[in-house]
Amino acid sequence: MLRYLRQHEKVATLHGVTHSGGGLALLMCLLRQPQLLPLIGKLVLFACQACHAAPALSRRLLMKLARHLSACLGRVPGKRLGIGVQDESFYLMSQWFDWNLTGRFVGRDGFDYLPALAHLPFPVLAVCADQDRFIAPPAACRRFFEALSGSQHHYLLAGQGGIAAGYRHGSILLSRRAALEI
Repeated sequence: MLRYLRQHEKVATLHGVTHSGGGLALLMCLLRQPQLLPLIGKLVLFACQACHAAPALSRRLLMKLARHLSACLGRVPGKRLGIGVQDESFYLMSQWFDWNLTGRFVGRDGFDYLPALAHLPFPVLAVCADQDRFIAPPAACRRFFEALSGSQHHYLLAGQGGIAAGYRHGSILLSRRAALEI
């Protein structure tokens, strides 16, 4: 898609607004295809983290249970669990579970994305939901954000920096309140 926009539509610069795995997908694409990096002017990551949601044993056990149940169901029931606005395929989420269980944001071929984030040439704004307890908890988002280097990047947590408290994983971007406030 990015190549098409650059080559066929002659788009010189894009500014991205992503949520959760959408931010991970875009970052993975850009880090694997660095010739596309100049296409991005700025990037906003809402509730985005890859490998820091299970730092303690209790969180890892919960993550393992969630992974197992999701595998049995074939999906992560995001809406029913209050962690998203829709269900996600287990096959889409299985790698995310693995990254969080191992604490490493590594591709199946061994490419380590986390240190590569330090070389992004465009500013990133990370906006985190203060009430996200599973997919992108504030501490996990903060650790993911800290992989970036440079003063052009900014981190905002709901409940601070002029953003009201009480946002969850989906509502930080996809709610009437967020549309008015953020």
